[in-house]
Amino acid sequence: MQYLYKKGYHDRYVGNNIKIARSIFDYLELEKNMHTRNFLKSFYVKKASIAILVLSPYNLIQELLMIYKHP
Repeated sequence: MQYLYKKGYHDRYVGNNIKIARSIFDYLELEKNMHTRNFLKSFYVKKASIAILVLSPYNLIQELLMIYKHP
């Protein structure tokens, strides 16, 4: 998955792709009886806590104006 990070993708996008890959390997293991467990264990999702910032409508407009004034 380092390939995705080198391409500039962020943790959420990479994590979602890992979850999809794990789902595919689970499907192969459970439905198609293909043994993939050792390979599946090499996939893991990084966990990070994301701070939630709440802005009032006024503060939101002020922040957006600052962003557009100083690109």
